[in-house]
Amino acid sequence: MQPAHPKYSVSTMFFHEYALEDILRSAVEAGCDSVEFWLETPTFWVNEMPDDYMSNPDTAADRYLKEVFGRFPQLSPITVHTPVLDLNPCSVNPDIARVSTLWARRALITAHNLGAEVLTLHPGRRTAKRRPGDYDYLNLCRFLDSVDAAGKELKASAGQSAGVKVAIENMQPAVNALLTTPERMKYFLDGGVCGYRSNYVCEAEPDDIAFKYLKMKDQLNIKTDRENRDSGDSAADNSGTKNDPLYFTLDISHALAGADPTADAIRYIDLYFDKIVNVHAGGAGSGRVHLPVSQSPAAREVLKYLADCGYNRHITLEIDDLNLGRTLTLKEKKDFIAGEIGLMKAIFEG
Repeated sequence: MQPAHPKYSVSTMFFHEYALEDILRSAVEAGCDSVEFWLETPTFWVNEMPDDYMSNPDTAADRYLKEVFGRFPQLSPITVHTPVLDLNPCSVNPDIARVSTLWARRALITAHNLGAEVLTLHPGRRTAKRRPGDYDYLNLCRFLDSVDAAGKELKASAGQSAGVKVAIENMQPAVNALLTTPERMKYFLDGGVCGYRSNYVCEAEPDDIAFKYLKMKDQLNIKTDRENRDSGDSAADNSGTKNDPLYFTLDISHALAGADPTADAIRYIDLYFDKIVNVHAGGAGSGRVHLPVSQSPAAREVLKYLADCGYNRHITLEIDDLNLGRTLTLKEKKDFIAGEIGLMKAIFEG
């Protein structure tokens, strides 16, 4: 039976100064029925994560997290966000790209161990502050293929067919950002891909000198003849196991930072509604993102559109506490989130 309304959630990073148990208790008292756990929540990332966390999938940290989250069954199932600070899976520095991918794969294991429903990924960015090219999207393809492989390994070891839903997030416009428009999402969200990287097709032969060097260095098998592709000459690349479905975390604040804010956000919904498994709720304005929903008529309009469409999955308040004008106490933060949750309940439940 489908739930009648979304699971109302908050990012643990909003309460970043506090112990995880205090964060979860505050979320429950604020009216949340889920949370989005960021591994980079400082009390875990800095103080409690053991040295072998990356290399040991059975680390005590996951058992500790499971025990803490188990004290708050009202918040189940949770969602998880992969580490993104200082990381970039599309970096031209191979070590940064590698460790960023490893952290995403490790976050997937934690999400699985905690019984999370969704794992949200950031797509990365071009290292230089220049417009992303095909090489950057090929690196994103490589990243997603690796996370997909990790998901298949988890399901095989657990002996189950279902698992954590991996969701890619739209980014706010920036010169070197990837996946900032609904159209750029199409290749990744249409589904049925047998390896993103092996099937990626450049729009045209690139004329960028740096890209040509990187193409030669990386020995990329790039298909630039659209006529051959359409006639089926690349069918050999379509053999093998399909990637698991990739889902979508719609970040309203990021969408509202675009050139046509509300229309962009609604176009994401119209194109990919069935793929949306988490929504990051927040506003944008005056060059800032992750503003409170209560301060953003545009964000409330988008949420109302989601409600009218019958959205009933996770919806997560992603608010930057620096946008609130002053440092709030734990109680003040809890009360603030309670007000935002109340506003969203009024939108979705009338």
